[in-house]
Amino acid sequence: MKRKLKLINFSLVLSTIIFIPSFVVFLEPIVNKRLAHDSAPWFIIRDEEGDLLAIETVHENIFDVFLFALRYNAPGQIVGEIVSYDNAWGFRFDPFTVRFYFIDNMTSPYSQPISEITKNLPGYFNQNRWFYGSVVSVFYNYFPLRVLALIFSIIGFLCLVPTICWQIILLKRKH
Repeated sequence: MKRKLKLINFSLVLSTIIFIPSFVVFLEPIVNKRLAHDSAPWFIIRDEEGDLLAIETVHENIFDVFLFALRYNAPGQIVGEIVSYDNAWGFRFDPFTVRFYFIDNMTSPYSQPISEITKNLPGYFNQNRWFYGSVVSVFYNYFPLRVLALIFSIIGFLCLVPTICWQIILLKRKH
């Protein structure tokens, strides 16, 4: 009886270890849909007020600058042309024009938090705007990784449910 209980406990732990991380990896793009972009990768930027905006770039050297800012937690000015986009803010920075500059917060009539840009959005379309912020994370939209995560989360779930049932049955028999 003890041996079966140990085996079931081991199975429960293993199933949980497989299921939870895989499920989180699978759900990540769904949870971040309000920020998500169509292409990969994109960066999540936090402005001075704590608001988040997803930013993508088509230039490799600019991508490396964003990665550097993320790695060293270095804030700076994010600059780019404002274009209409279907996200929570109603705009994004054009991936062809977005830049990141490692400079301290500066006062400028063009530098505004994300919420202020949104308030006067029609007036800012096709104009360069910038805000002071820092890179919070980078997301890669790798489809094969999501499929693999889905498969592992299903396997983990299918192992987890019977294991919990056996655990309950054995505990009831014990008492």
